[in-house]
Amino acid sequence: MQLSEIGKIVEEEWQRTEKIRRNVKLDAFVVMLNHLHGIVIIDNVLESKNVETHCNAFLQKQNSGQNYKNKFGPQSNNLSAIIRGFKSAVTKRIHQIQPALDRVWQPRFHDRIIRDEDELNRVRDYIWQNPENWGKDEENQERF
Repeated sequence: MQLSEIGKIVEEEWQRTEKIRRNVKLDAFVVMLNHLHGIVIIDNVLESKNVETHCNAFLQKQNSGQNYKNKFGPQSNNLSAIIRGFKSAVTKRIHQIQPALDRVWQPRFHDRIIRDEDELNRVRDYIWQNPENWGKDEENQERF
């Protein structure tokens, strides 16, 4: 896959993701002409010391009159936050070279949980073979 200037920005920012987030490790990935495939490994052990929210919100326990702390963990290192930060960094850099470009990303992303080593290897193979299969992709405008 020969990357355009924008593709190179995507690749650089993707690789930077694990450098700026201590609990993230990147595995196989490929930048395609109109999308990215990648495996993100999130190590939640780093977050286990701080399971309270940053705002330390106290909520009223129903019918008891006692206060309790919200047990949801910080949302800065979940997959959505990681992808949101990545997309934001890429968009900012792209707008520096192409300010008139309106939309860089689709609003959402597709994710799935990889549950074992066999599935991990299947997903890795899919990612690595994706450039070979680009000619058959419905989104490839050059195939016709």
